[in-house]
Amino acid sequence: MDIIEKFTPINDKSNKKKTYYSIKDNCLHFYYRYIYGTIWSYLRFEPDKFFEKLIKEDFYNAYLHNKLNEITKSFLNRKNLKNEINPPILESGTYLYEDKKNKANQLLNCVTKDQNGYVSYKYIVSNDKVGIKEINEEETKIKDIKQDFYKLGFVSTKGFNEDIDRNKYNLFPLKDFYKD
Repeated sequence: MDIIEKFTPINDKSNKKKTYYSIKDNCLHFYYRYIYGTIWSYLRFEPDKFFEKLIKEDFYNAYLHNKLNEITKSFLNRKNLKNEINPPILESGTYLYEDKKNKANQLLNCVTKDQNGYVSYKYIVSNDKVGIKEINEEETKIKDIKQDFYKLGFVSTKGFNEDIDRNKYNLFPLKDFYKD
C-alpha cells in the first residue's frame, strides 16, 4: 500500500539496530503525529489556537524540515536519472554519525554517495538569497562532526549570491525543482 517507508543509514546498512520506519503518506503522517494523540486537546481549543499551542513549533522546526529533505532527495534522484548530476549518484538517504567517546549523535537527512564519496545536502529556508556566511556555517558544522564528506550541497528557497564558488558546492535554487 506504500504507507510505511524503511530507512537505513547509507553509511551503516548492515546494522539492523539503526533501521527505522516512518509513515510515508503525508496526510497519515500528519494525522498520527499531531491529531491522533491530542484529539481531546483539539476538542478543548478552537482550531486556530490548537495549531498555535500544540502543533506550530514542532511543525516548523521538525516536521516541515524533514519533509523538505525528502523532497530534496526526490529532486536529486530525478536529476540523477536524467544524467544531470556528475558524478552520478549511486545511493541517497540518511547518514548516521555516532561518536561514542563524546556521546554525540547526529542524523543527516539528505546525503548522497557517488564514486568519490559522500555529499551532504542542506535545505535552507530564507527570505533572501543564501550567501557565503550561511554556507560557511554549515561547512563548520560538518567539519565539527569529523566525517568524510568530500563535497557539500545546498538547496535554497530564494537562490544563492554570486560570491559562492559553484565548483566547490552543489547549489540548487528551489525554482530548479519545478523545471521539466
